[in-house]
Amino acid sequence: MNSRVGPLAVVLFGFVMFGAGLAHAGPPGGVPRGGKPARAAQSGAPASGCALLPLSLVEEVIGSKFHDPSESKAMPAYSGAWGSNCEFSRMEPFPQGQDTRVDFMVFVEASAAEAKTTFQKAAVFFTDHSKPAPSGLGDSAYWGVSDPDEPTIHVLKGKVHFQLGMMYPPDKTKLLHLAAALAGRL
Repeated sequence: MNSRVGPLAVVLFGFVMFGAGLAHAGPPGGVPRGGKPARAAQSGAPASGCALLPLSLVEEVIGSKFHDPSESKAMPAYSGAWGSNCEFSRMEPFPQGQDTRVDFMVFVEASAAEAKTTFQKAAVFFTDHSKPAPSGLGDSAYWGVSDPDEPTIHVLKGKVHFQLGMMYPPDKTKLLHLAAALAGRL
């Protein structure tokens, strides 16, 4: 029996690791880092995914030119909706030799109540309790537990909840301004 358990465990482990990677890689239209950029929603269709955070808004708030974002699918939190991971990379020249990056993860739930429930469940694990919650952002907001080089902020607004992170440099003031501008558009 042990001779069967070993190979079965390897197959199951491989499926979990590689199957989860394929699911996380997103749909055929999703693009991993370095792929084709995400495009805005078709005319007449409501904005979703990376189109919720326009490139022009990122450039205006951060004060630099950025490439179109690369987009991939984000696994749902709990039983919520699938989301989008969007990565905005600054165009050269880079300040201090490093590429400024803005990471945006967004989920649009079926209702504001579902979004609030999912947001609150996630907050239990991701809130940085050493920092006061930012005020005046959407319906609710908190700073996420993160690497000091990439602060993250989580915001709930209606049926949308999103996370923004910024690195090189980790500028919390610009990150707050970007979160406020985005929440104001939703």
